[in-house]
Amino acid sequence: MTLDVWLNKRQEVENWLFNYSIRENAMWQKLGSILKIGETASVFILDHRKRLFVMGSTGLPTVLYHPYRFSPVDSSEPSSPKQKNTVIEGDCIFQLRSKSFGLR
Repeated sequence: MTLDVWLNKRQEVENWLFNYSIRENAMWQKLGSILKIGETASVFILDHRKRLFVMGSTGLPTVLYHPYRFSPVDSSEPSSPKQKNTVIEGDCIFQLRSKSFGLR
């Protein structure tokens, strides 16, 4: 039994998912004037300012990698640490930064 059934919210959940899908498609259409279908994106996170990791299939990449827009550069290496001289690839690069970088 799923939570929506257990809470007797099945129709409410279906309506929310339907509306979300409409809003998501509208967002990608708006971004279509800026982004090209098939562009690649890489997402990185700096671990305590010491190690740079490429994010695989969790977190931000789950939103970016979409059939209408971004695709991963190389999906064969999920969440692997990068060496200092590693070339960072992708049409678009995203780096997640922590509060330790002074962001609030």
